[in-house]
Amino acid sequence: MNAPRTPLINTRQGIALVGNDRSLYLLFLRQFSQDDTLRSLAAALRAGDASQAYLYAHSLKGLCAQLGLDALFEQAAAMCALLRDGKPESLPAAAELFPGLQAVYDETTAAIARCDNPASL
Repeated sequence: MNAPRTPLINTRQGIALVGNDRSLYLLFLRQFSQDDTLRSLAAALRAGDASQAYLYAHSLKGLCAQLGLDALFEQAAAMCALLRDGKPESLPAAAELFPGLQAVYDETTAAIARCDNPASL
């Protein structure tokens, strides 16, 4: 039996965090889709900069927490845990984790793109 999957978007939590303003929440979701934190994280990993990669992973985790992007939050939190010490030895494991993070990011941004109006949330 499979464990229940973490939802991509916890709209109830996200909307509550913006004072129950569905329009504002939708605006923030759309802005998230334009954010370059994930690309910056990928670049830091490629450059072998564990400290910078941690900062980007931590930023991504915070954005996800504020928007209720639960599945992506879990992936970003796992990346943060790997990179927390900022040591280069953590980079191979982080690089191995990155494709899963990217996949959940892609799923999440696709789900955001399907949110076409505040009433759909």
